[in-house]
Order: sequence, then structure tokens, then C-alpha cells
Amino acid sequence: MRDYGLHVKSPRMKASLLFSCLFAIAWLDIGCVLNVGPSSPRPNVLMHASDAPAALVLAEGIQETYVIPRTGSINQVNVSGWRTTLEAGFHNAFPTETAQTGRQLEILQAELGFSPRAVGPGGTAAVSANVRFKARLLGPSREELGIFVGTAQAREAITSVTGTTDNASKAVEAMYELIANEIAKASVVTEPKKVASSQHAATRPARSQ
Repeated sequence: MRDYGLHVKSPRMKASLLFSCLFAIAWLDIGCVLNVGPSSPRPNVLMHASDAPAALVLAEGIQETYVIPRTGSINQVNVSGWRTTLEAGFHNAFPTETAQTGRQLEILQAELGFSPRAVGPGGTAAVSANVRFKARLLGPSREELGIFVGTAQAREAITSVTGTTDNASKAVEAMYELIANEIAKASVVTEPKKVASSQHAATRPARSQ
């Protein structure tokens, strides 16, 4: 008997291999369409009310319901309630009742996707959700205060096709956490510059007449 280099020594290892194959088939099976529904992400954000955006503006191009086409490694994904999910995540990250800044967070792009994280004998065995985003922080007069571009990924991979909604929610949490961190950094950097500028002006010697 030819040895292909695969040695399964215990029933537990055999079961693990079997589940890996089953999940891989589910991720790629033509008849198995994946689904992401609305959720309520809860980003881990702590920010001064004076820095937080008070309102969210979603670009018209961000759809409530759409389809992520099938790829070579992951099946088609039907997405519903996407705008609802983004709005829920924003309000959980930045409670609007405490923010009176007049600032707006404008999300220009928020594309949900799924990336392979592990490959088994039958193909893709684990995936994680990610969100490619472009956003702007606007002041009360719609002046641009900051630009944020990146890809946020759910920290945990999933092996079950029933966990897609929760995993997508975690990717949205990661997106808002990245944006909040960038807003906080900008606030810390901007404040000392103002102080230094005022000190410089105060110590500048007057010109002789």
C-alpha cells in the first residue's frame, strides 16, 4: 500500500480531519450560499466626548442588501442589513447623547469580504471577515479634519458557515476601533502644536520702531 505521508493515529484526529473536510466543502459547495444578516457590533472604544463624532453619514453607494460574488476559495455571500449594521456599530462606539461636537464621520466605502485563513484537504477550512473602508472626519462646517483608509479584519477565524454574521460584526468592530484610534492620535498631536505656537508668539521680541 502506497504511503502518502498522512498518518492519522487516533479517532479524535480522524474526526478533526473529517470536520475539516466537511467545512471546506461547505465553503466551496456551489449549492451552499453563505449569508450575513444585520447585527449590532460593539466596538471597544473609549474617547473624550469633545473628540468623538456626533453623527454618521453613509455614502449612497453603500448598499443595505447585496451579493459578494463567489471566488476561487469562498462561495457566494448574500449580505442583508449592511447599512443597519454599520449604523448600529457607530452608535455603540460613539454614543451620540454624549457627543455635542458637531463632528460627522462620513464613511465613503465599507466593503465586506471574507478571506481564507486555513486550508484543509478539501480546500478552504477557515475564513475571517474583513472590511475595506474609506472615511472622513468632518467639522461642524464640513471642514475636513481627518482621512481614514484601511482594511479591518475580524480577530478570530471561523470554521462554521453559520458564524458569518457574527464574524462580519467583529470586522465592523475592528473598523470603528481603528478609526477611533486615529481620531485620538490626531487630537493628541494637534493640541501641543497649538500650545507651542502660542508660546512662541508670546516670547517673540517686539520690533524696534
